[in-house]
Amino acid sequence: MDSKWLAPVGKCDLCGTDLLREKKFYDANIRGGCWGLICKDCFQMNGCKLGTGLGQEFDSKTRVKTRG
Repeated sequence: MDSKWLAPVGKCDLCGTDLLREKKFYDANIRGGCWGLICKDCFQMNGCKLGTGLGQEFDSKTRVKTRG
Protein backbone atom coordinates (compact mmCIF):
# COMPACT_ATOMS: atom_id res chain seq x y z
CA MET A 1 0.00 0.00 0.00
CA ASP A 2 1.31 3.45 -0.93
CA SER A 3 1.84 6.08 1.74
CA LYS A 4 -0.48 8.99 1.09
CA TRP A 5 -0.47 12.51 2.59
CA LEU A 6 -3.89 12.90 4.19
CA ALA A 7 -3.59 16.30 5.92
CA PRO A 8 -4.38 19.56 4.11
CA VAL A 9 -1.68 20.87 1.77
CA GLY A 10 -1.38 24.63 1.41
CA LYS A 11 1.64 26.82 0.88
CA CYS A 12 5.35 26.19 1.33
CA ASP A 13 6.26 26.89 4.94
CA LEU A 14 9.35 28.81 3.83
CA CYS A 15 8.50 30.82 0.71
CA GLY A 16 4.69 30.68 0.43
CA THR A 17 4.52 28.89 -2.95
CA ASP A 18 1.20 27.07 -3.51
CA LEU A 19 2.29 23.43 -3.15
CA LEU A 20 -0.65 22.06 -5.11
CA ARG A 21 0.53 23.97 -8.20
CA GLU A 22 3.94 22.30 -7.97
CA LYS A 23 4.69 18.83 -9.36
CA LYS A 24 6.04 17.61 -6.00
CA PHE A 25 6.07 18.74 -2.38
CA TYR A 26 8.26 17.67 0.49
CA ASP A 27 7.74 16.91 4.16
CA ALA A 28 11.27 17.62 5.30
CA ASN A 29 13.53 18.38 8.23
CA ILE A 30 14.37 21.98 7.44
CA ARG A 31 16.69 23.09 10.22
CA GLY A 32 17.82 21.42 13.40
CA GLY A 33 14.74 19.30 13.95
CA CYS A 34 12.11 21.69 12.56
CA TRP A 35 9.88 20.04 9.99
CA GLY A 36 7.72 21.61 7.32
CA LEU A 37 5.92 21.17 4.02
CA ILE A 38 8.09 22.80 1.40
CA CYS A 39 8.49 23.21 -2.36
CA LYS A 40 11.30 21.75 -4.48
CA ASP A 41 13.26 25.03 -4.61
CA CYS A 42 13.27 25.40 -0.81
CA PHE A 43 14.12 21.70 -0.43
CA GLN A 44 17.21 22.17 -2.61
CA MET A 45 18.24 25.59 -1.23
CA ASN A 46 18.15 24.35 2.36
CA GLY A 47 20.20 21.22 1.71
CA CYS A 48 17.37 18.88 2.66
CA LYS A 49 17.65 15.16 1.98
CA LEU A 50 15.27 12.24 1.57
CA GLY A 51 15.17 9.25 3.88
CA THR A 52 14.16 8.13 7.35
CA GLY A 53 14.37 11.07 9.72
CA LEU A 54 15.23 13.43 6.85
CA GLY A 55 12.34 13.93 4.45
CA GLN A 56 9.77 12.51 2.07
CA GLU A 57 8.69 13.49 -1.43
CA PHE A 58 5.01 13.48 -2.44
CA ASP A 59 3.25 13.85 -5.79
CA SER A 60 1.13 17.01 -5.50
CA LYS A 61 -1.73 15.64 -7.64
CA THR A 62 -2.15 12.21 -6.01
CA ARG A 63 -0.47 13.04 -2.66
CA VAL A 64 1.21 9.62 -2.79
CA LYS A 65 4.75 9.35 -1.45
CA THR A 66 7.18 8.91 -4.34
CA ARG A 67 10.51 8.83 -2.46
CA GLY A 68 11.96 8.94 1.02
